[in-house]
Amino acid sequence: MRLVKLALVNGAVLVLLGVVVEGLLSALLFTWDVVNEPTNPERRHTMYDAKLGWVAIPNLHIPDMYGPGVDLRTNSRGFRGNAELLEAVPQGKFRVICSGDSVTLGYGVDDDHSWCKLLESLDQRFETVNMGQAGYGVDQAYLWYKRDAATIPHHVHLFAPIVDDFRRMQSSTFFGGYGKPLLEVEDGSLVVKNVPVPTKTYRVPWLTEAARHLGSLRTVQVLGRLGGTSAWPPPNPSRVDQKQRTAQSSQSS
Repeated sequence: MRLVKLALVNGAVLVLLGVVVEGLLSALLFTWDVVNEPTNPERRHTMYDAKLGWVAIPNLHIPDMYGPGVDLRTNSRGFRGNAELLEAVPQGKFRVICSGDSVTLGYGVDDDHSWCKLLESLDQRFETVNMGQAGYGVDQAYLWYKRDAATIPHHVHLFAPIVDDFRRMQSSTFFGGYGKPLLEVEDGSLVVKNVPVPTKTYRVPWLTEAARHLGSLRTVQVLGRLGGTSAWPPPNPSRVDQKQRTAQSSQSS
């Protein structure tokens, strides 16, 4: 009996030790992911905006943004490219405003190789305006155009959404917690909610970036299952998403 009890105690100790080690390793991996989380590259060329969540920083030049010689520039209006936009359409030109997300912005390519800019190579009469913005949903693209471009003389507004842009407009946050406006229909009219957009995610960006990894903790997963829902939304796969956007932008060139 003593040998049986000793075996049971030793077994229990081993199980308990395994649980502790598993917990420590889970915490270690979580810490590793947080410490090695790459900074969201879009934070380099965007700033907080109370009505849109974020918007491009005007008059900006980031050398080698996407690699050696692949720069990113914005003009005084915050549109991509260093060409200033005249109030009136130049004589003989056909002005096209391009709206969309990072694919329209030209993630991964330089200013002259976004699909919007490449339209000018099809016809010398085209003058294009790149209003693509990283991470935007249909709602933000619409609100930005309505606020900053609707009164600018132009012939065509070319809107190029992807599937994710429609998903994004269903949430008041993006990419692990960055606040954004939310469009809803009330009495047949569009109503903008969640404005002014909360600023907490912009005050502590490292916490916003790290928060996406909370879902990897077993404690969070167990609490989610006990509650019948996910305790934390699945993180946006930043590395995969960035590769996809780079590939999409490169294909446009």
